[in-house]
Amino acid sequence: MKCEFHEENKYKLICPTCKVAMCKVCIISKGHRGHETELITKDSIEPITKEFKDINFKSIQECSNNIK
Repeated sequence: MKCEFHEENKYKLICPTCKVAMCKVCIISKGHRGHETELITKDSIEPITKEFKDINFKSIQECSNNIK
């Protein structure tokens, strides 16, 4: 997947601190300087994917409850 900020680059790493994917240019940006990074693997994105699903599920439940 291409980086939304640096379209000429693909996402290669993940910033566990910020919970975002990064390209090689993002790594040196001020927002992530000093943060640890991990290569994007199934294991590295699994916790973020789970958290995203949990948040979305809760939002869907709240919307459903408001409709009733």
